Amino acid sequence: AVNEETKEHLYETLLAECRDTIQAVREDIKSEAKQRERSSDNESGKVSNLQFLHSYLTYIKLCTLVKRNESMAHTLQAKLKETGADENKRGPRPQDLIRLYDIILQSLAELSTLQGLEDDHTFQKEVSLKTLVYKAYRCFFIAQSYVLVKKWSEALVLYERVLKYAKEVQSKVKSFKNSLKDLPDVQELIAEVNAEKYSLQAAAILDTDETPEVSPQQQVNDNKVRRKN
Repeated sequence: AVNEETKEHLYETLLAECRDTIQAVREDIKSEAKQRERSSDNESGKVSNLQFLHSYLTYIKLCTLVKRNESMAHTLQAKLKETGADENKRGPRPQDLIRLYDIILQSLAELSTLQGLEDDHTFQKEVSLKTLVYKAYRCFFIAQSYVLVKKWSEALVLYERVLKYAKEVQSKVKSFKNSLKDLPDVQELIAEVNAEKYSLQAAAILDTDETPEVSPQQQVNDNKVRRKN
């Protein structure tokens, strides 16, 4: 796709087709279950080909959902940086990105519970690693939402948690060799967090310095006004 609008349309089309196909397979699974009940063969504990097909289609749908939301997150992140540079410009907020990463994490949680893939240890490890990556990104934007309301200490704690997640990813990703090409680069996130931490510390110091000193006479006057109210 040449632009984000076209890409978004393609993702939505694919997701709609996945939903329709999954619904059709569900109907077939119901019919198959009824036939099993009528037959003498007892294969209730066995995963049928239709159930594997359902898992495969659900896998495609959830992976597409992750890619779509990641693409939307990249677009919003670029706009967030633009509006951050120009205070007069209205644009997306960190909360918008938090919601996108919430959906990504929910999709990954559903991937880990797909029928027939519970015992696939490589797949489960991959999903677990991706979950760590997106937790780090979600945590980063929660920290940024605290920065906007000048909650410096809370933001700093969250930035440290981002670094913890990112370093854990780096220690685990080596065992996957080249099988995770679509994984976001956490090194860029680490660099951004470190830069944000310096900015945060500077902003916190400036905020403290700029707090106006209240004279004793002004405090007396304020107290009088409060008592009258």
